[in-house]
Amino acid sequence: MTQGPTVPTQAERDFTFHYYQEDCRHNDRCPAHQWANEHGVPNGSMIAFGYWEQRNNPQWLNQLLEEEPPPFQVPWSSQEEFFERVRLLLELYPQVRDITPDQPKKRTFLVHS
Repeated sequence: MTQGPTVPTQAERDFTFHYYQEDCRHNDRCPAHQWANEHGVPNGSMIAFGYWEQRNNPQWLNQLLEEEPPPFQVPWSSQEEFFERVRLLLELYPQVRDITPDQPKKRTFLVHS
């Protein structure tokens, strides 16, 4: 297993489990996706966390399909803290940098005439 300050915390790993299990179940109205949407987190921003799991936990995909999720909690106090953690993981895994947004979604406003 990889060691160092960029290794996801257990709380981040639990959130990642929730997020990807929601994806597997095609349910984006569950708490992890709701938090991400409310905080401007693009869908692809979780790739760095999922990639870490795939590289370091050979049972991860089976666990997503077979196990109950841990209690839900958000490990980041803000959007900024989340993206700082994404950037640290991208230093560890630069091969996923091009497909992992490390900035909030840009808000677009529609003007009705």
